Amino acid sequence: MTQFMIRNRVTSRLTLSDLGYGLVWLAFASGFLVIIEPAPFDLLILAIGFLALLMGLRLPGSLMPMLVVCMVIILCGMGALTQSRYLDGSARHLVITIYLMATTIIVAAFVHHNPRLSLRAILGGHLVAALISASLGIIGYFDLVPGTYELFTEFSRAKGAFKDPNVFGPFLIVGAIYALYQTLTRPLLQGLPWLAGLAIISLGVLLSFSRGAWGHFIASLALCVTLIHMTSRDRALNLRIIVMCIIAMAVLGVAVLALLNIPAVAEMVSMRAGLTQSYDTGGTGRFDGQALAIRWVLDAPLGYGQEDFGRFWGEEPHNVYIYMFLQTGWLGGCLYAAMVIGTIVAIVRIVFSATPWRSYAIVLAATFIPLALEGLIVDTDHWRHFWMLLGMIWGLAAWQHDWNASFRRQLIVQRT
Repeated sequence: MTQFMIRNRVTSRLTLSDLGYGLVWLAFASGFLVIIEPAPFDLLILAIGFLALLMGLRLPGSLMPMLVVCMVIILCGMGALTQSRYLDGSARHLVITIYLMATTIIVAAFVHHNPRLSLRAILGGHLVAALISASLGIIGYFDLVPGTYELFTEFSRAKGAFKDPNVFGPFLIVGAIYALYQTLTRPLLQGLPWLAGLAIISLGVLLSFSRGAWGHFIASLALCVTLIHMTSRDRALNLRIIVMCIIAMAVLGVAVLALLNIPAVAEMVSMRAGLTQSYDTGGTGRFDGQALAIRWVLDAPLGYGQEDFGRFWGEEPHNVYIYMFLQTGWLGGCLYAAMVIGTIVAIVRIVFSATPWRSYAIVLAATFIPLALEGLIVDTDHWRHFWMLLGMIWGLAAWQHDWNASFRRQLIVQRT
């Protein structure tokens, strides 16, 4: 009976590997097309998750903390709905949040099942999506194909097949950092294709003219290089990284100067490069809205739902942590903040642990930590790639927890 169970489990895993990871790659590669809803990614990831569960994918007990936190946040959101004056819109927003949390759990389960194959499929697929999305944004911005300017730009900013340049830019960064890691850690000739991909994506980020994306990108680049240097004992690799970074900065400087010679680009950069814009301050700006939103939060332990503050102020607070307090009340807001902080702690611990997945962990840390900070100025609660990063990190953390527990049990057995 035991032999049958083991054989059945192995067969299930092989089947999952053969069929599942290619579909996972395809799902993430389709992530460039979100101008329509539901996006192809949404349908694919749910179908893949359902199929994988039927084929034996399990939710390990080590993922229970994340599952419980997500469920409590959802319950808090339902409680906030009772206080909302705009039930339809607020309820629709909560349903989308539930879907995103479900996809996070699916991704975490995949990563826990087989970190190497899952992360390769997810990050590889995301890189393809980033390349396609950046290419569409570049084609549209320079109107290389007649009619694409209207389709792939908004307010003279590249957006690819996204609805908003402010989401398009940050989406590209995950793929850019994955390409950067491969560029820095491979021999020169093998790294050239990755470097070309990094250049295309970097241009897409620049043409999004998103201040949040620019800051996020610079922070992610610096953090990735720093983590590689801190975790590597290979002096030759560290020296190559330093040399390549100097060369890359020189090339980037030349490329930026060349782009600034294009009047439209130069004008938009000068307009967007300031730390604050006219709509940030002045009594009715973004920061004034955040101050008012905090007062709303203090007056509403249960929250108000998603629609109420936006309808009153005219726009959302542009701070995801304040936003979650408005949507889910004090308990939900605290749990969301704790989940983000816990995720940062988890990925930092994995980066500095001797595991086979350190390379992937560096990419995840270098993208998630700046993204979490970007949440202070942007509402990121419905950004798909935020929840996908969250799922990958918790999947790795769950795998490491289970491996450590298994290792400790083996030591106890050996000692006895």
